Parts: sequence; C-alpha cells; structure tokens
Amino acid sequence: MNIVPVKWAKNQKRFDETLPDNDDHVTAAPRPPLRVMQEQRAREAAKAVEEYAASGRATQAKTERLRALRLAREAANDSSKMSKTNR
Repeated sequence: MNIVPVKWAKNQKRFDETLPDNDDHVTAAPRPPLRVMQEQRAREAAKAVEEYAASGRATQAKTERLRALRLAREAANDSSKMSKTNR
C-alpha cells in the first residue's frame, strides 16, 4: 500500500497527514454476503440477551439468599435481646 501526502483542500483545512492509495481493494478480503452478516448479528444479539437474562437471574438469586441470611441474623439478634431483657 502506497502512502500519498494529502494536499491542502480548497477551504485550506488539512484533513489528514496521509491517505492510502486506492489499491486496498486488491489486498482486502472479500466481505461475506449481507444475509450471512445479518444472521451472525442476530445470533450474537440472542446470545447477549440470554447472558443479560442469566445475569439478572443470578443477581435475583443472590439477593434472595442474602435477604434470607439478613432476616435470620436479625431474628437471632432480636431473640437474644429478648432473652437478655427477660432476665
């Protein structure tokens, strides 16, 4: 790929220091058909949605477990306070 310096534009703004020649089409790999790319995007989207849902389920399960532990701890603390005040 040959690099060619960019000349000043008509409005005197410099776009970039260099631009590649137009021979990229020779070395570039052919693109897959649009249908194949769309199917791949759809598969990736479905996978992302499933990962998001699984993450939500894991968070919900962890929250329920921690809530149960907290309630058990509070119940144990309340019962120990009640037994101390009854003495």
